Amino acid sequence: SYYPDELGNTWFLRSTDGFDERTVTIRGPETINGEAVKIIEEKTNDNINQLFIKAEPDGVKLFRSVVSIDLLGKIVFSYSPPQIFLPIPIDLGSKWSVESETTIPLAGRIRTINRAEVVAIEDVTVPAGTFQNCLKIEQNITLSLTIADLALSNVMWLAPNIGLVKATDTNE
Repeated sequence: SYYPDELGNTWFLRSTDGFDERTVTIRGPETINGEAVKIIEEKTNDNINQLFIKAEPDGVKLFRSVVSIDLLGKIVFSYSPPQIFLPIPIDLGSKWSVESETTIPLAGRIRTINRAEVVAIEDVTVPAGTFQNCLKIEQNITLSLTIADLALSNVMWLAPNIGLVKATDTNE
């Protein structure tokens, strides 16, 4: 597994400039539409995002996401049916996307498309050590608002049986 989802699993990441700290923790369980799900809670400084997931034979499925965006506040996206957050099996060249739409008072309709692809399998060295055979996953996210579109990109490295060991994004 590239994203071990046992309750309490926690990953700590720090930006290279030392200003931002990101903590990712598996919490739960909660129930959505009669399904027991776990929560990937990502806290960066005072900002908290949550992904409500469930591991199934064909992949880790996404049921809901709650994201905080500075000017817009907390935004809830629901996925019905649930969408693939991380496919199983996953290999070099695997591609997938997650799409959703919601409406919020300040911005109106918001549509999001997250396209992901495993672009490499490589060894990664970070202050916590060297991790072998990590999946390098590039994500391109488009947030379409009534007034404008916002494009974000990030890269995450997942180590086998460990999970997230490194991440970069357009905010760093």
